[in-house]
Amino acid sequence: MKEEDLDGGDSGTSPSVGHSEGNAKATNVTNSFRPRLQTKRKIERLRREIQTLGLELSRLQRGVGDFAARAPKRTATSRWKTIAARQLQQRQRAEHDNKVLKRMIAAQNMLAKSILNGRVRLRATAGGCAINSSPPQRFPRITI
Repeated sequence: MKEEDLDGGDSGTSPSVGHSEGNAKATNVTNSFRPRLQTKRKIERLRREIQTLGLELSRLQRGVGDFAARAPKRTATSRWKTIAARQLQQRQRAEHDNKVLKRMIAAQNMLAKSILNGRVRLRATAGGCAINSSPPQRFPRITI
C-alpha cells in the first residue's frame, strides 16, 4: 500500500485556483508536515508488520516444537513396529523349521519301524528254520 493511499491522496495539499493567500500558507504548512506524517505512518506500518511477523514466527516455532515432540513418539512407534515385525519373521521361520523337523522325524520313525519289522520277520524265519529242519508245512484245504 502506498503512503499516498494512507494519506488520502493529494487532496488539500496543493493550492487551488481562486483561494486567498491565507489558504496558501495553510497549504504550505501541511506540505511541510507531510514528510513527518509519512515517516510516522511508515513507522507504524512497520511496527504492525513486526508484530504480525513475530506472531507468525512464534506460531511456526510452536509448530516445529510440536513436530519435534511428536517425532520421538513416531520413532518409538516405529521402533516397536520393527521389533514386532522381526519377531514375527523369527516366529514364522521357527514354525517352518519345526514342520520340516517333524516331517523328518516321521520319516525316520517309519524307516526305523520298517527296519525293525524286517528284522523281526528275518528272526522269525531264521529261527523257525533252525528249530525245525523240515520245510514249512501247508495246512490242508478243506472242501465242503
